[in-house]
Amino acid sequence: MKFTLKSLFFTLLVAACGANANAADELVNVDLNQIEVDMAMNPANYNQLLDRFVKADTTLTNAEMAYLYLGQGFSPQYDPYQAYPLLMNAYDSQDYDTAASLAEAVVDENPMSLDLLITALVAATRSGNVDMSLQLQPRLNLLVDCIVSTGKGTNAAEPFYVASTADLRQFLRNILGITDVVETTTVGNGDVEAWKVRLPDSEREHILYFNNSLEHRFDTTHRK
Repeated sequence: MKFTLKSLFFTLLVAACGANANAADELVNVDLNQIEVDMAMNPANYNQLLDRFVKADTTLTNAEMAYLYLGQGFSPQYDPYQAYPLLMNAYDSQDYDTAASLAEAVVDENPMSLDLLITALVAATRSGNVDMSLQLQPRLNLLVDCIVSTGKGTNAAEPFYVASTADLRQFLRNILGITDVVETTTVGNGDVEAWKVRLPDSEREHILYFNNSLEHRFDTTHRK
């Protein structure tokens, strides 16, 4: 199931051709160092914003969402490799009733995971759990709009920021509809990844850029 928001794929193509994508959609100035400081100095603010997100507060701004989404990387609970084997077994077996029930139990424990959120929403939708779908769809909209606001994604200097490779792959597959990844490389100091992809229903190839430094930082500190 694809959740294409705000003609996002078309916007990326316009930007790639050198046009000014959408002047109304201003990019968020991402400063990971400042986010880390703010997380340490005022954790209560983060928790208040997180509570609003879990309640699907659509008045959250892209800047607030970027702080929430990327701020998780400086939380002790952050794990970009968090796995849910029982959930994924049910999901992959197309037992969507069980998958939705399992997802509902964990989605609020890891609310900023795009990977988990999309899996939960697809399971809820396919199982016919309307209440759960209505709760999660606004959260997905907020999270995707946030990621899009962090960069243009069409050059290494203005990458999209993601919190994990799992989120990155979900963003490509279920938001942009891209399933064919040709190759991946790192750029510069390694924080930015260049993903060469083949566009949907086309042989045309294009490179999208993602800052995945939160996961890289986790690898350095936890996987020695």
